[in-house]
Amino acid sequence: MTRKPTYEALEERVRELEKEVTKGQRAQDAVRQIENEYRTLVKHLPQKVFYKDKDSVYLFCNENYARDLKIEPEEIKGKTDFDFFPKELADKYRADDRAIMASGEPRDIEEHYMQDQKEVYVHTIKSPVKDEQGHVTGVWGIFRDITRRRRCEHLLSQSEKRLRALVDASTESTFLMRTDGTVLVANQTVCKRLGTRPDDLIGTNIYDMVPRHVAKHRKVFADRAIRSGEPVYFEDERNGRVIASTVYPVFDQHSKVRHLAIYGTDITEDKQAREALRQREAALESRKNELEEVNTALKVLLKQREGDKAKLEERVLLNVKRRVLPYVEKLKRSGRLHAQQTVCLTLLESNLNDLASPFGLKLSSKYFQLTPSEMEIAHFVKDGQSTKDIAEMLNLSTRTVEFHRANIRKKLGIKNERTSLRSHLQSLE
Repeated sequence: MTRKPTYEALEERVRELEKEVTKGQRAQDAVRQIENEYRTLVKHLPQKVFYKDKDSVYLFCNENYARDLKIEPEEIKGKTDFDFFPKELADKYRADDRAIMASGEPRDIEEHYMQDQKEVYVHTIKSPVKDEQGHVTGVWGIFRDITRRRRCEHLLSQSEKRLRALVDASTESTFLMRTDGTVLVANQTVCKRLGTRPDDLIGTNIYDMVPRHVAKHRKVFADRAIRSGEPVYFEDERNGRVIASTVYPVFDQHSKVRHLAIYGTDITEDKQAREALRQREAALESRKNELEEVNTALKVLLKQREGDKAKLEERVLLNVKRRVLPYVEKLKRSGRLHAQQTVCLTLLESNLNDLASPFGLKLSSKYFQLTPSEMEIAHFVKDGQSTKDIAEMLNLSTRTVEFHRANIRKKLGIKNERTSLRSHLQSLE
């Protein structure tokens, strides 16, 4: 016979049940709080979040995803991808869901599609949802629009290609390296000079690509640029070519030298041209000195020639006075000459005397440029002969004599018509 519980035992049992109910209620409240916090977190995530059952029917989505679909979050429940996307895209999404649920493993997916006639790129992470027994009950998805990032990557790629084309177009050796010599970027010119390819050069140490003594020499200048933080210029020779290089330090955000940019120009032809020019200038200088010596010698000879000329003129004048004029004087005294001969003899004597006088020398100078006829008439004018007398003695017309007198005035620079030609000629004595 079963013993009936006492009142006290029943009361104790009721209290235990009340405690258990209270604990269960608290547990439920805790679960609800966690669910609310989780939903709040998911709701405000910048990414798009959705949850589908095992038939790919939507059960939940956050506001960002609903905004893309132009619906309220509560309206997603019971919908499928076919309600929002073109059939081919919806078929793809459903196939992805099935593959993930079948594998039981999450999958990272990047895809693109056209939306409002614009290309859109998205990055999606889908993961299967499992119950307590490990059975797949649906799929979670979280994705974000990476269109802007992909466009930036495309622009960056295009910029890198343009920069690469620009760098490769340079005839200078151009490369960027770490301070330890590891090559980060190199153009075709530097690869050609080193006998390698860009892909093979990137990541290698530049000092391993040249002979040890060359590497030691170049490292001195690289270290100097690192220490000073200033560009460093140097020249070195390799395989018969002279390369002029400049090392530029590249700083990080803390103003510390992190990389070195090196530009090298082949100046072999320039050096050869400068050397040829230097030799040419030296030859011209030597030739100039030779010409100066010849010029000095010519000046000495010319001075000597002028001295000889003066002596010769003096000798001629002396001979005229000693050997010609005495005979003229004898003819004048002979008394055997008729009037015309006497006039001619007088003219001869006057001309001979003028040759030995300063007046004759001045009239025959290069400055006045008088013709022989003008010289002869000038002598008669100076001696006081009239135009008519000069015409008779020279057997010329008076018009011809007047013409010569006008030329003499012009060549002597007598512009004032009142100035006497005879007076001017006498002033030259």
